[in-house]
Amino acid sequence: MSRRQGRKTAAELMAELEQKPEFVERQRQKLVRCEENLRRYAEAAAGLLGDLEAAGFPVETLAGLRQRGVGDRRAVPVLLKWLPLVTYLPLKEDLIATLGSAWARPEAARPLVEEFRRVDPAEDTAGASVRWSIGDALERVADESVVDDLIEIATDARHGHHRGLVVAALGNMGKARDRVVPVLLELLGDEDVAGYAVMGLGKLKAREARPAIERFVYHHEPWVRKEAKRALAKLGP
Repeated sequence: MSRRQGRKTAAELMAELEQKPEFVERQRQKLVRCEENLRRYAEAAAGLLGDLEAAGFPVETLAGLRQRGVGDRRAVPVLLKWLPLVTYLPLKEDLIATLGSAWARPEAARPLVEEFRRVDPAEDTAGASVRWSIGDALERVADESVVDDLIEIATDARHGHHRGLVVAALGNMGKARDRVVPVLLELLGDEDVAGYAVMGLGKLKAREARPAIERFVYHHEPWVRKEAKRALAKLGP
């Protein structure tokens, strides 16, 4: 028998697994958890989805609202109403991601900043960071109307790496470039967010930052090295 003939197919391996009681039990528990999560999401989202339907958006989940051509600016007031009210984390993160949609710019920016400040750092873990989710949304919807707020959050070391995408969002503040570039240069010395400061300086094409960025080409983190090279390419020769 050849080596290839002796190999088991994926279907054969799966069939063997399905005969093992411990595998079957794990699958059963996984299904139970999935069904429970769906139940909890539906329960937590009932009021919000009801308000969206009344506003003309009959969706079953917020992910549906993010699909191309579904959501628009008319949904923003409903989402903002529920932003401080939602406590179920999966729904909260879904809501924040939806407020990061292009059609929510810039109306969602200040409420997202306020929500960031409301988060209790002691309850905001690395594995499920609401502040990180908010930063991700702010990078897409924030404009210069909240630049002071972004600078305040970005320079507050108490937020640690959770403010990383807020720092990156400063790179979108082209109209406030003279204020933002010095802040980003200073943040290159903050190990928690240095890579994101590199991203921001690259987005702003801050040629004066070239010497400071060049040293990050040798950073110990691969993703930071990648961002440094990308930023330097944007700065030109």
